Amino acid sequence: MRVFVFENVCGGGMAGEPLPAGMVAQGRAMLEAVARDFLRCGARVALSRDARVDVVVDGADIVESNGRSDEALVEAGAAGADAVLVIAPETNGVLERLTRCLARLPVRSLGSSPQAVRLCADKLHMARRLASRGIATPPTRLCPGDGRAPDGPSGVDTLVVKPRDGAGCENTFVHARGQVVAGDPRWIVQPYVPGLAASVSFVVAVDGRPRPLPAGRQHVEQEDGQLTYRGGRMPLDEPLARRATRLGFDALRCVEGLQGFVGIDLVLGDDEGADCVIEINPRLTVSYVALSALCASNLGGLLLDDTADVQWSRASASYDAQGSVRLEIFS
Repeated sequence: MRVFVFENVCGGGMAGEPLPAGMVAQGRAMLEAVARDFLRCGARVALSRDARVDVVVDGADIVESNGRSDEALVEAGAAGADAVLVIAPETNGVLERLTRCLARLPVRSLGSSPQAVRLCADKLHMARRLASRGIATPPTRLCPGDGRAPDGPSGVDTLVVKPRDGAGCENTFVHARGQVVAGDPRWIVQPYVPGLAASVSFVVAVDGRPRPLPAGRQHVEQEDGQLTYRGGRMPLDEPLARRATRLGFDALRCVEGLQGFVGIDLVLGDDEGADCVIEINPRLTVSYVALSALCASNLGGLLLDDTADVQWSRASASYDAQGSVRLEIFS
């Protein structure tokens, strides 16, 4: 099988724009991990590369992006491939646009449908969908754009304000109730949910059947009124792991068209009744790097063949926001 992997930051999707170091590190970690997994499956792998980024994947065909548009790069890569994996953020509709581009091409996509991406990327509509299906999630509304203090549910003293289509903790701020915020009507406001920040990932088959992967805790720090993602650790201890996986299954049922790697961000409370879903990421996340390291077989093989057997090492994996992983083998 011939597989083309397009990672937006490292692959040339930000031609003519500055490349933030953190985004480059995350993108490179995901790109190299999944490409190496595909190669170990026996696939032929091709990558697009922005000349400003040092990507090292022995055995892969690396093509310079040469300033071409992201859609042109996806189209060119797909022309010589049996399957294509796009890794990109939801921000500004990038992932949806590239997924729509891929859907027009006669090639297998290893990701979700454009409709699923569109719904998951819109945190306001996604929160409403989850709530309408009985899934616990923070009540979400648009942030006022006229300088007024954002409103929140009565009895809630702390609010989270973030982009409606953001990725990760980018531009995610914590405010006291009544505090005036330089709001943007395209941002949303939610009550701050205390508890353990966690994530659980799945590989969703073509027929919609999800295969759960080990859940983990996320390291999210609050400093000077802003939330910052610092990586995580997995697997999560029981019974928290069972709670995270069960809630993840429930959330997946709310979205049609999810496929391939899907990550779900959660907050786990003092008891199961306080657990809630924060968002669904219809794409590879940084946790893939740690999951790949924990996998004793080949996680990429599951993306290519959703019936493949997957074995897990007796180990734990800690990873930072840039995708550097430290593996600790259990005795």
